[in-house]
Amino acid sequence: MDSKVIIPSPVFGRHAQLVADALSSVDIAANVLASAEDLLFELALKNVYILTTNISGLETGGTVGELWSKHQDVATEVANEIVLLQQKLTGQSLHKEPLIEAMVHAFNGDLEHGCMGRRAPARLERALKLADEHGLELPRLKQISRKV
Repeated sequence: MDSKVIIPSPVFGRHAQLVADALSSVDIAANVLASAEDLLFELALKNVYILTTNISGLETGGTVGELWSKHQDVATEVANEIVLLQQKLTGQSLHKEPLIEAMVHAFNGDLEHGCMGRRAPARLERALKLADEHGLELPRLKQISRKV
């Protein structure tokens, strides 16, 4: 299956430019980052994007464009809970607003991208398992899981 880059792959560290150049040679966009904090943001963003679209898609179906234009409330509630989970997993404070803004920017990169991939149910199950392991309540994700 061909890949479609929605969010450039973040690369960081001593050999980041070498990795970015290698990815570029196979038409995969990469973004060389300046700091570990930038890397944390980008990795959290990828998780927020993937988990929000997949988990929201279990309820709404459709594309990311439709998710944001017709079901923004669902997407925002799910994204907020995913950010809370990311904070718990990383032990770092993450700011929801910039992550959600960046997620919407990624949506705009391919408005026809489908929300729900074949792994969506497993991703929801794993997110809820991790939340339970860390004593975190995610009521919107639990509500969606009851419908699946």
